[in-house]
Amino acid sequence: MSIDAQSPTSAGVLADEIRQLIGMRSRTSVKDRSFPALFDLLTDEEKSTPDSRFNALTRLIDQAIADIDDPAHRHAATALLGSGPNRWATVAQRGAEAASAFNCGWDNYRRRRTSAPSHLEDTIDALVASLLNGQSGTLHDRTGTHPAATVVIDSTDVDTNTPTSDEPRPVPDTPHPRTRAVILGVGAAVLLLSAGALAWSVLARGDNHDRTVVAAPPRDAPERPTSCERLTHQVGDLSPTADDTLRSWAPEFRRAGSDLPDGVGRCAGLLSHDLDLIIQPISDDTNEGVGALVGVDTDPRRVLLLYHHEYWTYRRFVMAYGATIGVPVARTDRPDGTRIVELTDGALVGGRYQKSHVVFGAAYATWTRRGGPDGDMGLPISDLRDVPDQGKVQDFQKGRIVISYRDPSTVRWEPVANPATLLPADIAGRVVTADDGSSWWIDEAGVRHWLPTSSDFGCASATGGAIEERIPIIAVSTLPIGEPYRCR
Repeated sequence: MSIDAQSPTSAGVLADEIRQLIGMRSRTSVKDRSFPALFDLLTDEEKSTPDSRFNALTRLIDQAIADIDDPAHRHAATALLGSGPNRWATVAQRGAEAASAFNCGWDNYRRRRTSAPSHLEDTIDALVASLLNGQSGTLHDRTGTHPAATVVIDSTDVDTNTPTSDEPRPVPDTPHPRTRAVILGVGAAVLLLSAGALAWSVLARGDNHDRTVVAAPPRDAPERPTSCERLTHQVGDLSPTADDTLRSWAPEFRRAGSDLPDGVGRCAGLLSHDLDLIIQPISDDTNEGVGALVGVDTDPRRVLLLYHHEYWTYRRFVMAYGATIGVPVARTDRPDGTRIVELTDGALVGGRYQKSHVVFGAAYATWTRRGGPDGDMGLPISDLRDVPDQGKVQDFQKGRIVISYRDPSTVRWEPVANPATLLPADIAGRVVTADDGSSWWIDEAGVRHWLPTSSDFGCASATGGAIEERIPIIAVSTLPIGEPYRCR
């Protein structure tokens, strides 16, 4: 299916947001979720509150479903996403009703055909085409004729969302306005500039180390991270009972807060002692991510940023095994987007769209001896884990390290040539589980998306094809990486 839609909204992004909506089973999950491409089809007034945004999105989708020309796809879209009484049924229940329009079952409906995409993909394409036609102002009035409902799917771009609870979805009561004025773009730019000015003015406050906590001023711009609902303070804020050590660090943290990367540190928790560190949780550059600033007690003292995955990987490791990996001392990020935090006895290595991996002990010694990130092993792509009959194993881009159970000083490097050849054929549009325990969704463009939770795995599996199991992580890691696939 194809259409040459002249629209600022990417059809591929809309298609992926529709897939995520299909997997959601509560009003709250939809309300709390960010859908940038769909929200771009709403007016500023409709986006002013979570409730108004949810109601407008409901009307938008119902109207787009009604405007699908093909009756079978219109029936299927209604079953999957329409605001009727079965909207919050399971994906399988709604899918079975959608598949009935094509005289097949849910499995066949979502399975790719020999020479064409699945019926499910065609239904999503038809709905996306209807949304894009409405956005561009070419949609017929209700007495006119329907344009063709076809679309080309682009690459995937997904976002994050929050835990859900079941609530009923309101029935739409008015038609959705289908036109958008140019002033929306100007309004969005003004909001961005205003939010930036507000963030700068708050972060650039003076260095009075006696300043104790006050709640962060409200930020109503759409860019405000969800994590700020929990982190209600500013970088450098102290509890009134903070000790002298924390008070001495507060000016350093506030200065660091004015020099953070874009989107990081818009809100924070309280500066405190934790994990034997001077530490303050902060919002990172994702919607829900909570990273941290850490005081590094060198001469001169420094404040180090840990992004969400780095902070929580470090935290869980230390809480489970103690400070055997040492403390964070420096960042050595690389131009290709690789994020590296050097520890006194190891390193955290990862990226924006995947978890960080701890490299320590004999594996770390071997890696650094062989050149580290620029050596013949490449970057670590898994955690150290037990593999029966082999030993403790950690995968790298170009092979794996195996540490003997009997003699931990015996470390064997096993290079792997051309790991991409280990990928199964026709992997696009599939969910894969890797041999390190991680799970991924591979989109139609061959881009991999990490599935962080069992809920994300279940949702992606429900709308994708058969699951490919136990694929070597060294093969999966050869695919380009996109944002994590979050669907709850």
